[in-house]
Amino acid sequence: MSPDANATLRKRLYTHQEIKHITGLGDTKLFELYKNKKLERTKIGAATRITAESLERWLASLPRGEAA
Repeated sequence: MSPDANATLRKRLYTHQEIKHITGLGDTKLFELYKNKKLERTKIGAATRITAESLERWLASLPRGEAA
């Protein structure tokens, strides 16, 4: 597969464990974010996934720190 093809096939769904790894957050905080609809989960059969769009929206909503 060419590099251009790989760029268009980026990951769109993440597991809870992947979100933990990406964000560095624990179960308690992630479940709080799910409950408050800050991160949206979707069901695919028995599997629960978080969309890349939901993760990107949540990341964009975080306050930005100022450089020291």
